[in-house]
Amino acid sequence: MILAALLLSMQVGPDPMGVQLEPLPIPRAQQQQQQQESPPAPDSAQRELVEAAVAAAISGNEAILAGDYAGALALFESAQVQALAAGRNTLAAEVGLDRARALVLLGRYAQAEGILSEVRLRKPDNAEGWRASALVARNLDKLDEAQGFIARAAELAPADPAVGLEAGAIAFYAGDTAAAHKSWQSVIDLAPEGEEAALARTYIAQTGESPAQPSSPED
Repeated sequence: MILAALLLSMQVGPDPMGVQLEPLPIPRAQQQQQQQESPPAPDSAQRELVEAAVAAAISGNEAILAGDYAGALALFESAQVQALAAGRNTLAAEVGLDRARALVLLGRYAQAEGILSEVRLRKPDNAEGWRASALVARNLDKLDEAQGFIARAAELAPADPAVGLEAGAIAFYAGDTAAAHKSWQSVIDLAPEGEEAALARTYIAQTGESPAQPSSPED
């Protein structure tokens, strides 16, 4: 997965009214998680598989940053095969999120949907897997599924601005602009100086209102 703030991923398509939302960010620190995920495997062959999986995942991230999404996908697929062969389901799930991201960047949402289903099974308490699933479901016009996925993401990570952004996007595409603005405003209130807040302000402005300023703490 991508180091925080380095990648704006998973494009949001235009809505039927002609409002174009900007890509949503996914701030994470995947490389550190991959490198620290496990105690050394007892078998040298397993260690080699884990090391190869991590190296391929890191190379895949570099390929995404360079705009080579097809190359990144191939690297992530290799990394996931190696992680599973080593018996590292957590690592396989984390790489699966990267694999889904590459598929989305290639416009292959249906394939990403299947990968994310596996991610949720392997790592059901990972909020990012549910958030990414919501985004993909929304882009496939499966808004009921998207709402269920984002609700679970919000349970797992209620203070994650990326979850609030996606919740607002789902509400907007479902025709509930007021709920969308409420979600986006909550992102601004939560972290007013963050990148997500800047995007939330853009979304609110694009969909018909000026965002409110966050309340200043009382002296």
